Amino acid sequence: MIPTFIAANMILAFVDAFRINNNKFIDHYYNAMIYTVFVAIAYYWRNDWLMVGGLFLIRIPVFNTTLNFLRDLPLTYISKSPASVVDKIINPIIRLLGYWVFNVIVFVASIFMILYNVYTTEFP
Repeated sequence: MIPTFIAANMILAFVDAFRINNNKFIDHYYNAMIYTVFVAIAYYWRNDWLMVGGLFLIRIPVFNTTLNFLRDLPLTYISKSPASVVDKIINPIIRLLGYWVFNVIVFVASIFMILYNVYTTEFP
């Protein structure tokens, strides 16, 4: 499941990078809706809210770093005027902690949240 969501985030970053590089509008709500559908399918499959939180968190380091790479920006690039609501919230935290520290913390926390109930739940 984790590789699937990493790949989904990378594909969505590819689409956004293509649109940005071609001076086209990025619809953050459309992206959120697509990703939420993926997460809802995973929730339906596992019925695990902690996993849902992890799947939303894993998006931050994977999507942002991939988008920076695909736009030929430094991997640690942080927009000074973000359009995304999520970026408006997390960018000050990233600046405070540092790009890699923040993203490693978020990535490890998301992996823990995704896998926690997989290894603590007994299956019939």
